[in-house]
Amino acid sequence: MYEALLKATPEYQKVAASFGSAGPAALFGLPPAGRALLYAALQKDLGRVLCIVTPGEAEATHFADDLKALGLTAAVFPPRDFMLRPVEGAGREYEYRRLSVLGALAGGRLQAVCVPAEALLQYTVPRAEFIQNTLTLKPGMVYNREALVARLFAAGYVRRSQVDGPGQFSVRGDIVDIYAPDMRQPARVEYWDDEIDSMSSFDLLTQRRDGALEKIYLSPAREVLFGSTAETAEALRGAIKKARGKKRTAMEKATEADLAQLDSGLMPEAMDKYYGIRYPQPATLLDHLDSPIFVLDEVGGIRDAQKATEDFMYWCVTADTPTSIIADKMGLTAPFKSAKETTNVFSQQAVAMAKDGKKTVAWDFVYIPSEEWKKNLKQALIAYAADNSKWDGVKNAFVDGWKTEKAASE
Repeated sequence: MYEALLKATPEYQKVAASFGSAGPAALFGLPPAGRALLYAALQKDLGRVLCIVTPGEAEATHFADDLKALGLTAAVFPPRDFMLRPVEGAGREYEYRRLSVLGALAGGRLQAVCVPAEALLQYTVPRAEFIQNTLTLKPGMVYNREALVARLFAAGYVRRSQVDGPGQFSVRGDIVDIYAPDMRQPARVEYWDDEIDSMSSFDLLTQRRDGALEKIYLSPAREVLFGSTAETAEALRGAIKKARGKKRTAMEKATEADLAQLDSGLMPEAMDKYYGIRYPQPATLLDHLDSPIFVLDEVGGIRDAQKATEDFMYWCVTADTPTSIIADKMGLTAPFKSAKETTNVFSQQAVAMAKDGKKTVAWDFVYIPSEEWKKNLKQALIAYAADNSKWDGVKNAFVDGWKTEKAASE
């Protein structure tokens, strides 16, 4: 009813007519709920995807909820932290949410995207690369299992002995389990020779099949896709060869640990820092949209959020309170000229060793074991708690479990 009343007004008809030609239009005086009603009406009339830019994620979430209530399929494209160093247990929830939105856009399943200004400016996988690494599977389709495994590796999936989260797959005989970032439940693909015999969803906890699936869309599991470990190592070494002087020396040192992992057949976790090497022409969310209705909501709020972020970052590296916290309480060495020197003896020794030209060795884990590994180790520990003579069982569960994990990841 309200939408019909809105469309009957001369003001709405004037706004809708303005979209017949390129150029900006400014609107004032509408409350958030009224703006959502206006944007939803424009989308339905023009048939173009809405891209609404907000100051922050909370505003984007509220806008998406309002648009859903008005009958549109809407999603939030959130900002994410880029992994520049290996971090144990680092989550990829926000990256998976971003990939899910890109998948929905590629499949024509979204009418509106609400995006915080920060997320709009962040780089993502280029559209052509995303589509190239998206695959549709159906029962009765002939698709070699080994080719599917290679395709999943190239799309950024991690092989596990048992699927326990998004971005993973496992292979057991003629069964391939896959959990794409935009899936509500993981999918089980059963083969008969090279033909897909059946597909079904399954429960992550019980690993039991639920309902049959007529088709599944497999979108990429990473925003930075390098392909095989050999191709990745070749790309990094190619970039190093192009560098000169101190820059080349710095790149050799910075990539040494990652190249060692790649040469051993393992893909490092923190590959975001190589985005510029993989994609010389960077892409953002806008590259995944065709002629969207582009809305800057609360322009003043977007400017204020950007200014507040810049002020906070400047305060962190110049004011006495934050620099003292970084140096004294956290014991870290901040890479700024105005930073306070840390009193942490280990950090001091690390700085001294770096100045002497000595190299650091990564000690932190970059791989999280599967639920199967955890379950077996837990059972061995319970057995040891009941009978102290069974410590060998704990050692075997730990060591043999890692061997199984490594074999499953190759």
